[in-house]
Amino acid sequence: MNDRYQYDLARVTVLRWFGIRADSTGNTWSPRDSALFVAAILSPLVVAGLHQTFWHPTAQGRGAYFFWLGYYVGTDLITVLGQWVGCRAFHRALPSVDRMLTPHGAWEVHCWIERGMRPWRQQRWMLVGAAFSCATVWALSTAHQVTDHMSIDVASYLTVVMTGAAGANSLFWLVRAARLARIVTKPGNLRLVWSAPARTPGIEALSRWHRSITLAVVGGAAVAFAPWVWLAPYVGHEGVYLATKWVVAGLIIVAIVLFGFYPQWRLSQAVMAKRTAVLHVLSHRLPRHLPGGRVLTEDEAKDVDLYEKVSQSPSSVIDGQTVAATLLSVGGVLVPLAVAALAR
Repeated sequence: MNDRYQYDLARVTVLRWFGIRADSTGNTWSPRDSALFVAAILSPLVVAGLHQTFWHPTAQGRGAYFFWLGYYVGTDLITVLGQWVGCRAFHRALPSVDRMLTPHGAWEVHCWIERGMRPWRQQRWMLVGAAFSCATVWALSTAHQVTDHMSIDVASYLTVVMTGAAGANSLFWLVRAARLARIVTKPGNLRLVWSAPARTPGIEALSRWHRSITLAVVGGAAVAFAPWVWLAPYVGHEGVYLATKWVVAGLIIVAIVLFGFYPQWRLSQAVMAKRTAVLHVLSHRLPRHLPGGRVLTEDEAKDVDLYEKVSQSPSSVIDGQTVAATLLSVGGVLVPLAVAALAR
């Protein structure tokens, strides 16, 4: 990737809100640009404080009310940090990815970047995420079991709007990353090391990036699902609770599968195809028969050594670490689900 695309790729909407660049340049954060959106994230706490001071809402559920406001404000800040870390990690992998791409592959990746950076593509997801969050809070506010244990007011809606939009933007890029793996691994887009395709630096860098970010997604899944675990004892059998719980759980599982497993499978398929093609070529150069105990010639011995070297190379990028990360991801989603079910 040239410097222009490295610079543009980090400009995801949430990071742009905060004046953050996650590329390889030295200036990665502009406090002046981020002041407005820091204020927007903290505004629910300000509104809640004013409400408590001047309008004197009921004390019932006040503790849970402030806890969840603080929880979601913290979640928003963690989301920004997570996106920054993910983009920085991807930029560290870009040089080796660039060297492994063919000119056509680089062109397709550039098109992928251009399409993803179009503001409306991201904003559509963010609007849907914000609307879904508001609709969920409104539906829950109609259940007296919830309002008996937690106060819900305008500050609650302000908080979930920010969280839903930021979460949807993260989900957008997780899904986009799965498409990137498909583009990179198309036939004719890769130049892999013929003697050990799985050891191509670009392949290793992409696999390592997906593996590490998958672990971060596990933490995000636990954070996202915590409210449904807390609500389970109160509204475990409410239709709106069950519907939204399984929608959120489904989105989390889809994100982990698309980001954590699918790209690793695509990269492994590309590695296996290259390795099989090389072995097929080398097999035709191996001596078929050695009559009378004839000793291998120097050229024949080299061919045999090459064949053994390639055949002993890994046939996949899915190693023990990748399997462990995937299992941990699945466990990170299923455990909260099990807790929620038991709490009911």
